[in-house]
Amino acid sequence: MTVYRNTRRKNKGAAGSYYRTTSAYRGAQPSPASGAPSAPEPDAGAAAFGSRGYALEAEPVCEPDEVTVPEDAAASQDAAPAAQTSDVVDVEPEAEAAAAAEAVPADEGAEKSADDAAAEKGADNLFAAAGIADELAAATVAAAPEKASSADDAAATGGAQPAEPAGDASEDDAAAPAAHRTATVHRTTGETDVVVELDLDGSGTAHIDTGVPFFDHMLDAMSRHGLFDLTVRATGDVEVDAHHTVEDTGIVLGQAFCQALGSKRGVTRFADVAVPLDEALVQAVVDLSGRGQAYCSLPLPTERVGSFDTELAVEFFYAFARDARATLHVRELAGANSHHIIEAAFKAFGRALRRACELDPRVSGVPSTKGSL
Repeated sequence: MTVYRNTRRKNKGAAGSYYRTTSAYRGAQPSPASGAPSAPEPDAGAAAFGSRGYALEAEPVCEPDEVTVPEDAAASQDAAPAAQTSDVVDVEPEAEAAAAAEAVPADEGAEKSADDAAAEKGADNLFAAAGIADELAAATVAAAPEKASSADDAAATGGAQPAEPAGDASEDDAAAPAAHRTATVHRTTGETDVVVELDLDGSGTAHIDTGVPFFDHMLDAMSRHGLFDLTVRATGDVEVDAHHTVEDTGIVLGQAFCQALGSKRGVTRFADVAVPLDEALVQAVVDLSGRGQAYCSLPLPTERVGSFDTELAVEFFYAFARDARATLHVRELAGANSHHIIEAAFKAFGRALRRACELDPRVSGVPSTKGSL
């Protein structure tokens, strides 16, 4: 009988490679005893690969199958088309199984290596996260005794927190507001007893009591416009007149300014202001020169304003400039009313003094070519 074998290719395998499959079939063969055809015998190769007769080949090219046939069928078999015999392929189950076993692990190995890399990367991330968690836990544990110690210290000191370490002195000085420049002067003589409290960096709060009402009014105007916090308490022989009280108050107030200014580092030093009051216009010019002198030109049309002797205004300016060690010019530019002229003079004096005493951030040291005032 003629043996027919067909081969065909199967599409891409599960592992990603192409494999060649074969089908084997043997026709009915004569029985050796009777010569009658017997039931078809399954091919050994087909039986080995299951009922469907499919098998995987690892090699792309297979050797031709060796088939044994009876001699009387040799001629018929030789007459079979060459195309059919050329397609007969021997299938060796053991070789194909080994090749399949070798081919599949290769791809599985590639997949395994990729899975292993992903697993290792995930493990590294887990280990890194675990390391960070461990560090945080260690830091928390380390900080706990310090907090407990701080709480114990605070309890021991009555709740007071420990002082922070001091930083750079220059930075602290720049951040902290400048200290107020203040002075208190008390002067007693056989004629007067005068106490002056002064804050150059105040807000213009004044408490004045000299026993001379018009003079109290003038000192209050000077303090408010100069933004000096000023307290003046004076007693004197006002039963004689107000001369001693007004002059000695000028002396003590000048000494208070001199003390509060100190070395005069950073001050503006020079200032001039003109202040009007109705028809009156008075100019005051101040130089914190260190040389006490005053030049006043205040022609007044009357000798008194109420009970106040108008010429005492100039006496006050002279006394102040001498003990404050300042150069002072007070000049009447216009005026007809004695009250207006004197009040404009005290207001201009207060404003000019304020500007001269103000600190200028651009001034380095004492504003003098001599280096001192």
